[in-house]
Amino acid sequence: MKMRKARTPIIGKLPLRKGTIGFRLFLYTEASKRSAEVKKYAKASRIIIYFIDRSPHLVTGNNIELISLQFLHRQSFTEKIEQLSEEYDILAIVGTVQFEYNDIPYFSLIDIFNDDHLKKLNSIICKDEPYSEMIQTLENHLTMVPSVSRLVQRLRKVIVNLELQLNVNLKEDIVIGMILHMAFLVENMKLQQPGRIFPNMEEYYNSHKEEIAKVKEVLKDIEIEYDIKLTDGEIAYICQMCLENQQL
Repeated sequence: MKMRKARTPIIGKLPLRKGTIGFRLFLYTEASKRSAEVKKYAKASRIIIYFIDRSPHLVTGNNIELISLQFLHRQSFTEKIEQLSEEYDILAIVGTVQFEYNDIPYFSLIDIFNDDHLKKLNSIICKDEPYSEMIQTLENHLTMVPSVSRLVQRLRKVIVNLELQLNVNLKEDIVIGMILHMAFLVENMKLQQPGRIFPNMEEYYNSHKEEIAKVKEVLKDIEIEYDIKLTDGEIAYICQMCLENQQL
């Protein structure tokens, strides 16, 4: 599979403070052919803007471009996202119709008014300094990954998706630790090193079938992009990390 080079963030429509790092938040609304439905979704679009307005820290010091799209046909919408992904770092999708594309986190309009989910959305566009240092460190150790920056970017989104799917909140130090763990895991799998054996795997699987299935689904895009196959043991370890390190 052809690896796509990580894109350098492009300055958007909102003001930047000197020295800040650019990000993009991708928002969409859906509409139908009926005028009543269009009016309803137009109102939802204003709610999204109001959400941003009432949370200025989401835009202050960050380069965030808000892109609003109409959802008329799933296929054409998917094609539009594919086009945008060539130019933008799409951080999240927010809307009223469940839509999944690769590892981009999805938030419903209700989610963004939930404190826990708002924190997750904030974590996506938070300050980038710890991750910049992480990338520099990993570049000295990872030899099988074409772009360490892109890998870290993908893994940050994976963590958010894991939190959403498992309904957990992870502290920032845990998130950083998990990204490091998974980055080296990808490297080891590329080197065809054997995965670790999870103790009492059958017992853990039987008591966490649903959670493990969700973790597998979230990690599927990483497996496809990097042409690896994660072992059941490694997936169980990632599941355990999420469940046992959640904030109460």
